[in-house]
Amino acid sequence: MAATAVLQASESMSLLPTFVWDEAPAFYGRYRLWFAQVGPRTDEHLPVRSGMRAAAQQLLAEFAAIARLRVDSLLHWQDSGDGAIATEMIADVCYIDMRNLWCALQRLAPLLVDAHFFVYSSGDGDDRFVDELRIVDGTLIVVRHTAQQPAPLRAFARSLHFRAHDSRLQLYAELLDAPQRPPHHATPAFRNFVARQYLQEADWRLHAADRRSKHYGAAVGSARRLVQQAIAIDADVDGAPALLARCASA
Repeated sequence: MAATAVLQASESMSLLPTFVWDEAPAFYGRYRLWFAQVGPRTDEHLPVRSGMRAAAQQLLAEFAAIARLRVDSLLHWQDSGDGAIATEMIADVCYIDMRNLWCALQRLAPLLVDAHFFVYSSGDGDDRFVDELRIVDGTLIVVRHTAQQPAPLRAFARSLHFRAHDSRLQLYAELLDAPQRPPHHATPAFRNFVARQYLQEADWRLHAADRRSKHYGAAVGSARRLVQQAIAIDADVDGAPALLARCASA
């Protein structure tokens, strides 16, 4: 039986020229934000263009000086090569207006190498959105994908809070296989990205599985299925054989 589609809407976001403080509920909240990069790298670092190191560091310092902004808890300087912006939360949660994060990245965009990445929240505030961001020729483009959360199929899914994770993975798969997908969703890099997200979730489920729980076997089985799905998406995705071996020995 085919899975019910989770993608409700994809909306291009208007970017504001300045930071805002109205705390509009559609964008402001208590989030646990994660960044997942399609390319040019597979980690959380956005490379800086050659010669733009000082300008990028100056902008980050300006953001950090605005206490209410809180962008400095998400965007940090990484001192390697020409430099990079590390996108990673340094706290458990962050109270932020997502429009301000976009505004900061928009100001940084002319200094950064072209990139394609996603931002989502894993809980606390609204976790139905997956923001897709692309830096193209110094311009930031933001599309907000909104997902509905299907009811979990098994009791263990509720106990381990897998529902939002399943919804996000299925949303990626739907973007990948959409009949009229845009060119940036039809690349080998995007296919590899989606497969990597499935493997990361499988790895997390194996790590979180408790042998003492009556749901242990179901959790391991769900991880195995995720690895198999990753291989179906990209047969050459790194790490799949090792994860299958871990599932078999669990």
